This record gives sequence, C-alpha cells and structure tokens, in this order.
Amino acid sequence: MRDLYISHVGLSDADLKRFKAVMIAIVSNRDVEARWCMGEATTANLVLVSPDSELTQQFIADPTRKPGQIIAAILGESDSVAFECEKLAWPLRLPGLIDLLKRVEQRIGSADGKTAPESPGISADNKLVQFAQLLRETTPGHKPTWCVSGLSERPVYVSLQDKTFIFEDSLLNLLQVDPNAALELQPISEDQLPEQGQRKPIRMLQWLIGLRSGRMGPLPWVKMDSTFRLRQFPEFQLLHHSSEHRRIAASLSRPRSGIQAIVDASELNAATVVGFLNAASLCGYLKISDAGVPVTAAVKKPSAGSRRGLFQVFRRALGIASNDA
Repeated sequence: MRDLYISHVGLSDADLKRFKAVMIAIVSNRDVEARWCMGEATTANLVLVSPDSELTQQFIADPTRKPGQIIAAILGESDSVAFECEKLAWPLRLPGLIDLLKRVEQRIGSADGKTAPESPGISADNKLVQFAQLLRETTPGHKPTWCVSGLSERPVYVSLQDKTFIFEDSLLNLLQVDPNAALELQPISEDQLPEQGQRKPIRMLQWLIGLRSGRMGPLPWVKMDSTFRLRQFPEFQLLHHSSEHRRIAASLSRPRSGIQAIVDASELNAATVVGFLNAASLCGYLKISDAGVPVTAAVKKPSAGSRRGLFQVFRRALGIASNDA
C-alpha cells in the first residue's frame, strides 16, 4: 500500500472540522488503495484549499511547493476559481473526496501502468517476508506460539497450533505496516498468550500481511510466470477486501499463466493483483503450478447438474445462497 499525503490551506473552521471527520471515515474505506496521511502543505500530494482565502493565494504563488502537486478547491455553486485545480463541491462530503482521492491515486500511479513488476520478488531477508513464511508453515509437526512486535504499537500473538491470533487493536493498523519495519519474532509458550485477548482466525492475519506486501512485489514462492488458479473462493465475509479483490477472484476461476495475464484479465494495477496473490497464497486459497505447465485447453460441456452446482457455488460465495432444492 502506497503512502500518499494530503493537506489543507485556508479552510474555515467549519470546513476544517468537516474535512477531519471525512478523513477519519476514509481510513477504513476499502475503495481507496493508498494509505492517505496528513502532511505539510508544501510537500503533500494533494492540498485542499478555499479559493477566496488570502492564505490560498499566497500558497498558490509559493515557488517551494512540491512539483506536480495537485490542488483541489472546495467550491459553492456560485464560486469561481482563477487557478488550475481540481474541484470539490461544498460542503465537503465523503463520496466526493473519495472520488477525488481515487483520481489522484490513478494519476500518481500512472507511471506504474498495468504492468507486472520485473523484480523476482521480495528479498527473503525482509522481516515481513519472514513473518509471512512463518504464517505459511502451519505443518502438523511444527506448532509453536509467537509474539510479533514492530507491526503496530501493540504486539501480535500467533498460535499456529490453534490457527488463531490475538491483536488488541484495530486490524486496519496492520494495513499500515512499514514493509521494511524491523519486526521481532519471538517464540513463546502457550501460557504466555494474553488471557483476555479475543482469538481471531489466522486467515485474517495472513490476508492482511499478504495485502501489505503487494507494493513490494511477489512473495518468494509466488513466481512471476507460474500458473495461478483459486482452490476456493476467499471467505470475504471474514476478510478486509474491495471490489477489486472480487474481480481478481473471478478472473482466477480459470487458470492464468503468469501475473501479467491476471493484470490483463482483471484490468487492475499490478500492485493490487500481486497483493491479492500474496494474500491468497498465505491463506491457502491459491493453487500455484510451476512455470511451463500448460493450461488445459479442452473444456467439456457441463451437464445441467454441474451448471446448477456451479451456480450454487457462486451464490454462496456472494452471500445470496438460498434453501432451494
């Protein structure tokens, strides 16, 4: 997840209060790909301004502003603006700002295009990768308990034996982890787990860590030219997801040879696709075949019964299953 910065200049007290309330709602919004943080006006990627403020005029004329910075003016129906900018309808509302943030993300990420990364993946020395590897190796003969610090202010406790974890904070904080953070992975005994902590399914943690790694590249076992297909539809009712993730899942209902094929089929940016693949691989949703394995060309015509069965599978995955015979 990319960090982008937003700031403001010349807003009235009422507009500033509304802006802060909207930003709080955006933190947990699943339609915004980047992690939007408050920053300094001269260096932020996006700055909201009031067009009739003297401070705004001074800011627009400031030669030290960040090159390529995007300015957005909050305008009433009768307001006009004399400088080039994006426009937001007054009073500021959540849908309008989300739409603007998505356009800014697309503009800033246009250099990335929709091309899969050329790097082979993340270094195995990266602590986040080591944690991901730990979460992936849930074999019957290796079931320790771990305390992981450095992901957030509070540690994460992982019980591989029970396939659960304890995190006494908002799970959204795990989407804001610095991929290069110096994590500390410490094995502990089962009786050192917090007694009052609520245990959550480990797939929720695997999914979040996989998504967070997407901006860095594929995890070491997710090869660029492998063939990918879903073993099962992700349990989206448990997972932090977006409409983009559902689109990728749909594209993986059939085998796809190489990450670029998934990017092309889903028409999404490579970082989003890689994050999904990393997360799905950790959760065990993804079947990965070695490079060079051909995709089956022959497709048998499904019988009426199989078509009905497949239809019911998708109804259940979308949460609209019925009790019809």
